[in-house]
Amino acid sequence: MSGGYSKKGRTTGAVLDEQAVRNIRSLYAQRRLYVKEQADLYGVTSETIRRIARWETWKHVAEEDWATPEILEASLKKTRELAGLEDAAAKNTDK
Repeated sequence: MSGGYSKKGRTTGAVLDEQAVRNIRSLYAQRRLYVKEQADLYGVTSETIRRIARWETWKHVAEEDWATPEILEASLKKTRELAGLEDAAAKNTDK
């Protein structure tokens, strides 16, 4: 999602989509990644991650829509691959 118009006609410049928001909240709640790591992974600021995790933004994405652990792992892996970080993560787990 690289921008467009919201339902109310406002211009949006969203870098994230609803699935990314679910993943961010799940990772934050489980303490799986540092906020800075999530920010780097999704290409946003640390403050954006914090505001999403504290429900200050993206309030319309309901809690019951959170990712299951399996979906979260698959999505996180795919995001890392797209960001070119999968090789680095694999090297860290091989130690």
